[in-house]
Amino acid sequence: MKRLNLVFIVFSAFCLLTCNSDGTLQSLIKLKDLDLILPGCSRENLPKYFHDSDGEYLVYFKPETSGFYFFNLASRKITKQILLDSSVIDSILIPCPFFVYTADSILLLAANNTFYFALKSGLLSKPIKGPDHIGLGIKDYVIQDWWTIPIHFDGRIIYASAIRIDIAIGNKTNLKDYYSTPQELQIDISQKPYKYYNYSGVFPDGYIADEKFYYDLFPQRCVNNSGGLIYGFSASDTLTYYPQKLLNNKVNMTLTSEYSEKVDQFPFDSLTSFSFIDNYLLTQDLYKCIIYDPFRELYYRIVEKGVRQESKDGLTRNVLDDKPWSILILDKNLKQIDEFFFDPQVYSSHFIIPSRDGLLVSNRIPKEINETEFQMSLSLFAISVENEKF
Repeated sequence: MKRLNLVFIVFSAFCLLTCNSDGTLQSLIKLKDLDLILPGCSRENLPKYFHDSDGEYLVYFKPETSGFYFFNLASRKITKQILLDSSVIDSILIPCPFFVYTADSILLLAANNTFYFALKSGLLSKPIKGPDHIGLGIKDYVIQDWWTIPIHFDGRIIYASAIRIDIAIGNKTNLKDYYSTPQELQIDISQKPYKYYNYSGVFPDGYIADEKFYYDLFPQRCVNNSGGLIYGFSASDTLTYYPQKLLNNKVNMTLTSEYSEKVDQFPFDSLTSFSFIDNYLLTQDLYKCIIYDPFRELYYRIVEKGVRQESKDGLTRNVLDDKPWSILILDKNLKQIDEFFFDPQVYSSHFIIPSRDGLLVSNRIPKEINETEFQMSLSLFAISVENEKF
């Protein structure tokens, strides 16, 4: 496996780079910090990245005004917005799950497994309802916008997570049924009537056959430029790739992280113990999510290293943000390029976004200045892979 080197530059000063033995330059370079104030944003409604011909934006929803605000990263001002009409406000959820398709059309997930598009006029499109059932006739399910498997729209297909709610995961029989049910729902809205597909997002064979539980309830998924789906799971080195949209064919591949070792099973009798759950998530080596970079056709898999609950000084306790973490970088063929390691005291794995200029990584814990202003601190990294600087 090729090695990349994490280096930093100071503007107008110097840049430290190293080469592999074959002379190929590999680097992840910190370019600058961005300290942003997003009026009305909050931890409960973190922004999403969007770009168009006019620029790059962080887009967020402000419940107080029922508006979507486009914060321009270049001007550091709100330059676009969609304010929902008062007649449609009761149709949306708070917090509001959304995906920005265009500056004039935002996909919203509402109650009762229903989608809408919020339009520039402030009105909503006709409702797009989910199917009557998923899997083998399962009617008790809910569509979710979970952060590891967010809603997505490519102009034709809506991608979302459909979770069955008819069973309680408290024993191996129920767990096997839950893990065997596909958790990805695709809605082809170009067809009339809509076409529904629910075949992907099944948990790995090792989870199902061995009836192992790792407190892993939701898949990790990203969608690439061609509509291919890539799935990962928190306790598995294996990724599952569905190369083409709407087709039930898949390829499994195994990747390894220096931070990924054996993960302990989670005991069913501790499902109601929040302190045990917190300690389990803190002490285990877990894959956190997988992110697709459409600008460079790269994939980033986030890995967290488990730590003891007690800190080294014995006086304080570690929290989840104290876990060391890394980014596995994969090329467009899902071949592992390298792994970069981040200091958890400086950087946070909660907010990682590919942008035109590089990779945006959040600095440790956003700070709320007051009720109307929200500060987000990001670092911008440029990526150089095989003599190509992205």
